[in-house]
Amino acid sequence: MICYAPFNFASDSPKSGIETQIIDFLEKNPNSDAHTIAASIDYPYASVSAKMSYLKRLGVVRVVDTVKVQFGRSRNLWAL
Repeated sequence: MICYAPFNFASDSPKSGIETQIIDFLEKNPNSDAHTIAASIDYPYASVSAKMSYLKRLGVVRVVDTVKVQFGRSRNLWAL
């Protein structure tokens, strides 16, 4: 999935910023799904799909399937 966004998640150092938010969120909500985790990340102007892409690069989530939705578009199904 390609995401165009005016920010760079890769600039965050390990175990700071977003990764800390993910760890804190999972400690409080261990049964959360991937979209809930992505939506919980506080990063200005970042869409959920861009956050999901970042989580995929971290290895937190993975794409398990792609389904067709309206008008020939597709949507990824994610899993932790």
